[in-house]
Amino acid sequence: MDTVNTGNTAGAGNTRFTGKMDFKKVTAKQAEANPALASKVGQKRETLGFEYYIPATASQLTQEQYEMLARAFTEAHIKAVITENGDNWLFKPTEAHCSFEQAWVAYNETTTRERALTKEKVAVFGQWYKTYAPTLVETISAKAALMAETVLANWNKQGTEIMEAMVLRLTQVMEALEQAPEDSAAMQAYMADETLASVHGALLDYFTAAIAAKTEISADAL
Repeated sequence: MDTVNTGNTAGAGNTRFTGKMDFKKVTAKQAEANPALASKVGQKRETLGFEYYIPATASQLTQEQYEMLARAFTEAHIKAVITENGDNWLFKPTEAHCSFEQAWVAYNETTTRERALTKEKVAVFGQWYKTYAPTLVETISAKAALMAETVLANWNKQGTEIMEAMVLRLTQVMEALEQAPEDSAAMQAYMADETLASVHGALLDYFTAAIAAKTEISADAL
């Protein structure tokens, strides 16, 4: 990963953070619009890391700075809501969507989901799925469960069709668990690790949100 080091240090009252920017492969359409990218088609720029500093407390911000940040944060949330409902051309965000408070709730839900989806936690869930999904859902074969384990290990790199299939399977497994006896092997293993349920739900949330984001109608086009 390429890293930008500004050489700055956090001054009095500032807090240092680090971030990164992941890039997608250059498409022929992008190269057509920007000839400078012609030799880069099919290539992907290396992930770029960076550092930045923000005031440690809101009291260090001017009213104008605070309003700008709050507006940007809230508008980003509203656009995300519109994108999630991109298949409905008549959708309009309501007052319930258009508030800083609701944007903050959505942010925290997303953060909680992302914390649940670590490589290690998903790997453990994948192993459980491979072992017990075929015993819970008749239409899930051992071979299919094995393939699903590989898909889950790369949950954030899947196309729409694969994600839609996983939403169906994960939902079927969740519904089967609700009917499974508590003394069944699948349920016993599921309850033995408290992270399995949170990862299960987080994967469903992630795939559902990712599918919505990939709809042909984007917020920018509406």
